[in-house]
Amino acid sequence: MFVLQRPFFHKIITHTQSEYPLEACGLLGGTGGVVTSHYLIYNKAQSETVYEMEPSEMLAAFLQMAERDEELAAIYHSHPQGQLYPSPTDIAQAYYPDAVQIVVSLAERQRPSLRAFMIANGRVSPVTIHE
Repeated sequence: MFVLQRPFFHKIITHTQSEYPLEACGLLGGTGGVVTSHYLIYNKAQSETVYEMEPSEMLAAFLQMAERDEELAAIYHSHPQGQLYPSPTDIAQAYYPDAVQIVVSLAERQRPSLRAFMIANGRVSPVTIHE
């Protein structure tokens, strides 16, 4: 089960829209599949089509998660003009198979969409998001 309560949903949408037209990225910490923290991570690639999380910010987020007895619940990023599905690059670079992968499409800026997936061994499976 993956639980993403409304406040975290809004934080993700606000962050990804604020970085438009570039891809935005971040991490979500939690326990037992319930998101309890949000970490904005700088997209070092500064690109409209790819993201590369700033390593020092990722490390700081992982250390905070450890201090809070959280685990990595999800990784999110936006597709400013793209589809609401992981790209071939997203699939190839899914290095955390136990974390939910969230894609935010901003193709319709006034109506952003968000979907969650598990990606392991090149296979993509949809994940239901519970509030």
